[in-house]
Amino acid sequence: MDSTHRLMALLAHDAVVRAGFALCADPSFEGTADLRRQWRLWVEAAVAAAAREGLLAEGLLPEDAARGVVAATVGLEVLGAYDRQWLAPHTLTRFWTLMLPRLASPPALDALLPQGSPGSAAPPPDPDTEAD
Repeated sequence: MDSTHRLMALLAHDAVVRAGFALCADPSFEGTADLRRQWRLWVEAAVAAAAREGLLAEGLLPEDAARGVVAATVGLEVLGAYDRQWLAPHTLTRFWTLMLPRLASPPALDALLPQGSPGSAAPPPDPDTEAD
C-alpha cells in the first residue's frame, strides 16, 4: 500500500514521472523504458512475496491480486492526468479500504493501514529547496 501511495504522490507532484508514464501509453513510442511494465512486475513480485508469507486472503490467487492492484493504480494514473483528485491520497485510501478485506488474510489485515504508513503519501522533496 505504501508503494501505491508513493506512486500516486509522485504522479501528482513530479512532472517527469507523469511524462514517463504518459509516454509509455503512446503507441508510437519506441523506447525501451516502460514504466507501467516495470510497475506491473514490481507489484507481481510484491504480491508473490506476500503470498509466500501467508498474507493474502484464503483462496486468492497472487496473479489476481496483482492484476487488480495494477489495473486500479494505472487507472488512477490515467484518470489523474485529467483530474488530479484521482491521484489524491484520500482516493487511494478509499480504494484500499474497499479492497483490503478481500486481498489480505485476517491476521495481516489488522496490521495494514489503508492510508499507508505516515509519510507514504507525502510529496517528494523538491531538489531545488534541499540543502547540500
